[in-house]
Amino acid sequence: NSLVAIGAGLLANWAAGSNKLAPFFSAEGTEAAAMPESATTFYMGGYLNPFDIAIFALVGCGILAVVLWEENYGDTGDSSGKE
Repeated sequence: NSLVAIGAGLLANWAAGSNKLAPFFSAEGTEAAAMPESATTFYMGGYLNPFDIAIFALVGCGILAVVLWEENYGDTGDSSGKE
């Protein structure tokens, strides 16, 4: 587990430093380049990259759980507790 945590930290550090924080688009629907930075609602890149990676990991693990996880219904016998 510690090796996975170290690897995840290194990946997150690399992702956070891979590009600059930049506006993605604005709430008014105009292009980000035409809007002042204070009017921009959503950003991408920079320190947000590790969270984007976490979203993809969450969705991927959720899909794997739905596809591969078998439900455990327990015993099909009498559930009254008497043996």
